[in-house]
Amino acid sequence: MSVGEVNSSGPELDIQGEILPGWNAILTYAHQDVRVTKSSDTSGQIKVGNRLQFVPENTASAWTTYEIQQGPAKGLKFGGGVSLRDYVVNANNQTRSVGNTLVGLMTGYSFKVGKSKVTAQLNVDNLLDQRYFTDASPVTDSGYGYVSFSNPRSFIGSLNVEY
Repeated sequence: MSVGEVNSSGPELDIQGEILPGWNAILTYAHQDVRVTKSSDTSGQIKVGNRLQFVPENTASAWTTYEIQQGPAKGLKFGGGVSLRDYVVNANNQTRSVGNTLVGLMTGYSFKVGKSKVTAQLNVDNLLDQRYFTDASPVTDSGYGYVSFSNPRSFIGSLNVEY
């Protein structure tokens, strides 16, 4: 569905740094007031002034990692964090989903092979297997409605070679 034009305003804050050698943290927050300023919708669902569908008003995250700097476990890295997402609305701003909070973990190991650096990593997303719906639109006059469900707990492995 074509919206027309929107305006987005609001603050965004990202703080990233190394607390101690090997211990890193990143904190983020965004407040997004995204409103329709010109509607090209002929059905009348999307009105000027409506919040843009499926865009959360507030999002935030806090993540930390620690990488062992010396000794036999040098290169071992582990961490975790939490991500928060506020509710979202549908096109006519009549249906509102609940927000969600997700927890993630990661572990990895980096080592040298000649002049190359090899990193193996495993991430666990949605650790607590939260079940929620992300976007919803009620059944319309045309008989269609939909909902998007969360991703279940997932494990993602990666192998990275820098040369």
